[in-house]
Amino acid sequence: MKINVNPVSQSITEGSSTSFSVAATGNGSLSYDWYVSKEGGSSWAIASDASGVYSDYRSPTLTLTNVPASFNGYQYRCRVVNWIDGVTAYQEVFSASATLTVTAALSAPVITGEPADATTIVGSSATFTVTATGYPAPTYQWQLFDGTNWINAPSSGMFTGATSPTLTVNLTTAAHNGAQYRCVVTNTQGSATTRTATLTVN
Repeated sequence: MKINVNPVSQSITEGSSTSFSVAATGNGSLSYDWYVSKEGGSSWAIASDASGVYSDYRSPTLTLTNVPASFNGYQYRCRVVNWIDGVTAYQEVFSASATLTVTAALSAPVITGEPADATTIVGSSATFTVTATGYPAPTYQWQLFDGTNWINAPSSGMFTGATSPTLTVNLTTAAHNGAQYRCVVTNTQGSATTRTATLTVN
């Protein structure tokens, strides 16, 4: 027996569907079992339907439905068995492996962790942190309120991390008491703005 057509690697977006197929010939009846490796081919297990993603995993074509992003990098191969006498005598061969690439679906930023108010003493530092989701990965811009408008915090001087998830206000003075900060999180799909966080300097 031999494998005539090996499965081909697939690239999809999370939440969509795809399939892997194999074609083989032999001089007896053929059976199929699809295997998946989650560790780059170092170990293999039957691709059962426990996850609700797989179907037809004992056929020439394995179907994957509503595939999550966590399946990115999984590899698949098929074990084909040629049953010579239909009961005990058989030959088996494994197909080549194929890789599944799953790209996260595009999504606008969503704030998942708001910056909290901070309290410090004169001469010390204070930090404000935001967490967010979104794809492509979002960028961050911290802003401060100047009494009239929101302006971007500079990436130098008393500020560190003005374009990162964590803003640090260095060497605070009494003049910074009551200062207000927020972060604008942006990607190609949109933007989101955090709550206003207040700095108290004692």
